[in-house]
Amino acid sequence: MRNLRPLLALAGAGLISMFAWGVARSEDSSTALRVLVVSTGNAAPYTEVLRGFEHHWRGGSPERIVEVVYLNESGTPEKTTTDRVIGGNPDFVVTLGVAATRTALRVITDRPVIATLIANEAEIETPANATGVILDHPVELQLQTVKRVLPDTRKLGVLYSSERNIHRIKKAKKIAKRLGMKVYAVEVPEPKELPEALASIMREVDVLWGLPDPLVLNPQTAKTVLMTSLLEQVPFVGPSAAWAKAGALFALDWDYEDLGIQCSEMVQRLEGGLDVSALVAERSRSNEFAINLKSAEWLRVEIPEAERQEAQIVYR
Repeated sequence: MRNLRPLLALAGAGLISMFAWGVARSEDSSTALRVLVVSTGNAAPYTEVLRGFEHHWRGGSPERIVEVVYLNESGTPEKTTTDRVIGGNPDFVVTLGVAATRTALRVITDRPVIATLIANEAEIETPANATGVILDHPVELQLQTVKRVLPDTRKLGVLYSSERNIHRIKKAKKIAKRLGMKVYAVEVPEPKELPEALASIMREVDVLWGLPDPLVLNPQTAKTVLMTSLLEQVPFVGPSAAWAKAGALFALDWDYEDLGIQCSEMVQRLEGGLDVSALVAERSRSNEFAINLKSAEWLRVEIPEAERQEAQIVYR
């Protein structure tokens, strides 16, 4: 049997990050506009969003100040975040990631919070002071990409546990029919049922489609999902480039700097007098395409040349 280690070595490391918290880029000006950025971590997606936001919003102006609080893996204590808000007196708060968003919204109620690097809009639906940019690839785009990369696909499998994915799967079934595919969906109510569900669905499908799902697809399940895909010779379509890096055949991802720019544009609309309650959450507008050529070789899949050329991220 061929060695899977080169393909799977990053399955955990590429999807799990450990962070220390700190505060950066503090300046002092009584007349400046201030933004507090609360970030779940300092890995590439977070730093790219921050870079895009700062470059677009600050524009080199000393009258625009950005302070950054980084959470550790268990979340910075609420008092730390509260102290930064009170001490820095920010005009706006931008949060990066689920943990940062939840932490900030627990303690920040009197100023606008713009969240991103979250996939579930429910995170910001209840607080009246919250809006943001949601990570989301339209279902139609995802299935069209499957058909372009793997044109012979007829049976598309998907595992899910999250109730919010039921609507997406219903929509996917209608779209798949137009594209000459059939969707096979299997619910996974508990983590212990994942291996059996994987084994079962792999016998029925040509391709496994990875919908973002906190129970099915997470750092703890990554190796199981990826190893099963490679051993069963069923391509896995990851929910992000991190999964492609770890062994998925391909994935749609986001232009993270542009996410930061989207957040900056939302802050600018708030600066112009728009109330945060009137600022509807947006979907990410820029997509990137990642492929893993090692996985393609292992799976004996030939990715069309046009799709290779289109890929912004290529893992070899």
